[in-house]
Amino acid sequence: MAPMYANGYMFEFETQHILEPFKDIILSYGRYIDDIFMIIKGDNSSAESMVQYINSCTPNVQLTMTMDPLTVDFLDVVMVMTPGRVIERDAVRLQTYVGQPAAVPVRASMESDVLKVW
Repeated sequence: MAPMYANGYMFEFETQHILEPFKDIILSYGRYIDDIFMIIKGDNSSAESMVQYINSCTPNVQLTMTMDPLTVDFLDVVMVMTPGRVIERDAVRLQTYVGQPAAVPVRASMESDVLKVW
């Protein structure tokens, strides 16, 4: 039940405090429960101001921001900007090897089932 309540809360929150006030600068928007991926037009200070405003709306929702012109992690996906300014996705899977305490990141192309260790 908790994910359903979180999804409902975030739907109302994003409509009132993100999508409506910033509709002119949001180029792409995606959310999975409480994780948000957004591409906006503007510079770094515009993005920082936007996050500050959203974080001031309620203490229940506090955004963190990752800015990188080429690569951003979202959930278990790496979003990569190609030279042609096309966004490609790579899945990141954590694979555990027997006898080793740490997980090794494994990246797979979304078009392929072949795994590559990076």
